[in-house]
Amino acid sequence: MSRLEQFKCDGCGKLRTDDANHWWVLGKSTEGVLVMDRFSHGGRMDDRYERFDFCGQQCALAFISAQMAGGKG
Repeated sequence: MSRLEQFKCDGCGKLRTDDANHWWVLGKSTEGVLVMDRFSHGGRMDDRYERFDFCGQQCALAFISAQMAGGKG
């Protein structure tokens, strides 16, 4: 039996559906390094990174802007 994971946008709170194909995953390390990639293959992220999921470019860029301004996003 496979496990079903549900993803929620860390920007706007939108839930990921099958028709949403523009999702991004972003990882933030304790050193403040941001790593971003297209959401694929279950969105697996290395355990060294805190994981954030975004439903599109607008939410991802808003988070990055907040990080650059010293906010928590």
